[in-house]
Amino acid sequence: MALSLLSKLIIIELFCLFVQFGFGMISNLFADIPLGAPFNFLVYADGLAVLAHIVNGSIILFLGSAIMWFSYKAKNPLTLKLSAFAVVFTISAIANGILFLVIFLIPALYNVDNYFSLAMALSFIAVFTILFSELYVIKKTDKS
Repeated sequence: MALSLLSKLIIIELFCLFVQFGFGMISNLFADIPLGAPFNFLVYADGLAVLAHIVNGSIILFLGSAIMWFSYKAKNPLTLKLSAFAVVFTISAIANGILFLVIFLIPALYNVDNYFSLAMALSFIAVFTILFSELYVIKKTDKS
């Protein structure tokens, strides 16, 4: 049975999420982000991993938007809702990532960065779960 374009996009996004997890773990565990220079990725250890994490997150947002568009075109309200939730949680992860880096501009707030990291991780889990649910829904509707 051939996969639909929507299913292929979801599988590609799931692969990107798997890669994102790896870059996120490297960034969270090993990157040494200096105070006052969070957006100058080349001045700290594993800055390229953080930059790759950001670029991959942008690709995930683009793919999520494409999935939402194709779900809309497929006229399946359930897949549209699921893909919209996935995009919302992707935006949440990106917003928390930006806040995670902005914290390093404000030394007094330096110790709250773990909350933003946790929010990114929970958003990641939500997107991953939603996309698997959407794949299941597509498979069930293709069979009927």
